[in-house]
Amino acid sequence: MKFKHEKDKLMFHELHAVLQLIVLDMNWYSVTNFGKPLTVTATISTPQEDAKLKRVSKAHQHSIACDLRSRDFTKAEQQELTDYINYKPDYREYHYLSMSGAKRLTLVHNNGNGSHWHTQIHSSFAIK
Repeated sequence: MKFKHEKDKLMFHELHAVLQLIVLDMNWYSVTNFGKPLTVTATISTPQEDAKLKRVSKAHQHSIACDLRSRDFTKAEQQELTDYINYKPDYREYHYLSMSGAKRLTLVHNNGNGSHWHTQIHSSFAIK
């Protein structure tokens, strides 16, 4: 696994342990099936960082969200990895409820902050 910023490399270990496991599982799947490691682009943030990025959730502040670069992957690879992690039975209890009403662990965002997987666990696991 790679890290875009040294800060995120250091902060990755402060994320909720289950989220770390999920992200490492995603990386394992990506390397095994596509020959590409994932790049972590965002981990824990401050309220000021969230405001600058126009985030509507505090998930990154509470150590339950992590962003991973997706632009290095084809649309088919993005979908395969997304489906792999979202439908893995081992993680079902950790799914979060998105603002659109979907239960999941990850999705690819193309929202102006660069194409990335937003990976998150349910807010009941937040570290406050």
